[in-house]
Amino acid sequence: MLVSFFPRGTGRGSGPVQYCIAEVVPAFDSVTGHRLVDPETGEVLMKTRSPAPTIMAGDPARTEMLINASLNKWKYTSGVVAFANEDAPTEAEQRGVMADFEAAAFAGLDREQYDMLWVRHEHEGNIELHFVVPRLELRTGKALNIAPPGYQKFFDAWRDSWNYRKGWANPDDPARARLVSGPDFLKKLKAPDAREQITEWLTGRIETGMVSNRADVVASLEELGEITRQGKDYVSVKPEGFDKAIRLKGAIYAESFNANELIRKAEKETTE
Repeated sequence: MLVSFFPRGTGRGSGPVQYCIAEVVPAFDSVTGHRLVDPETGEVLMKTRSPAPTIMAGDPARTEMLINASLNKWKYTSGVVAFANEDAPTEAEQRGVMADFEAAAFAGLDREQYDMLWVRHEHEGNIELHFVVPRLELRTGKALNIAPPGYQKFFDAWRDSWNYRKGWANPDDPARARLVSGPDFLKKLKAPDAREQITEWLTGRIETGMVSNRADVVASLEELGEITRQGKDYVSVKPEGFDKAIRLKGAIYAESFNANELIRKAEKETTE
């Protein structure tokens, strides 16, 4: 199990909330990372999450309203508690993780002092508990940041405690590092389709905010195998069990890759 906070937090509440709860979402090109558009109508093509997201706790409308009501530049914090396929947490364990996360993130606060939305995703085959938190302390209206500088060490320790007790996959354990990406995914990689499969997998991580720049791309690819070369517009990786490295080219593999800029550009292209 891992905890990841997404590099976003400005803008209206519809962005993070609708991303979490929407059953139908935009489809992305597996090579460029751009949203797919119908060439005849110019409309953005969509895909259906199956199974659909499940609201585990909170009220999407309330969370969205509180984010929109904030006068601060940084209006929300979002992220995910993601489990490896083989973790297979029970419903009770998932709710235990959620409750313990809140106890750690909002230590010293009553439940009435903060708002939090939890939504479960299962369409990628594993369980992911996505969360959205308005950056407001509700009694005073003051800013509330559950991920201040240095937060990663705190939440890594929290994560490690659960992984140790439950025997869940720990992304920092060299012997089990690749479990997070999923051995099932590695088994599915077959030449000559591996290039497209890897790009689709990375695009999924971009959509969830787990990958936002070139360094994140390289770190993700290292979960699959050895990085053999890096160039201005490509990265070569030799996945575990492959005889030769695969050269991956396209916008998301370039040194200049920035997920937020790419998404803004794609949105602009669809409205022009």
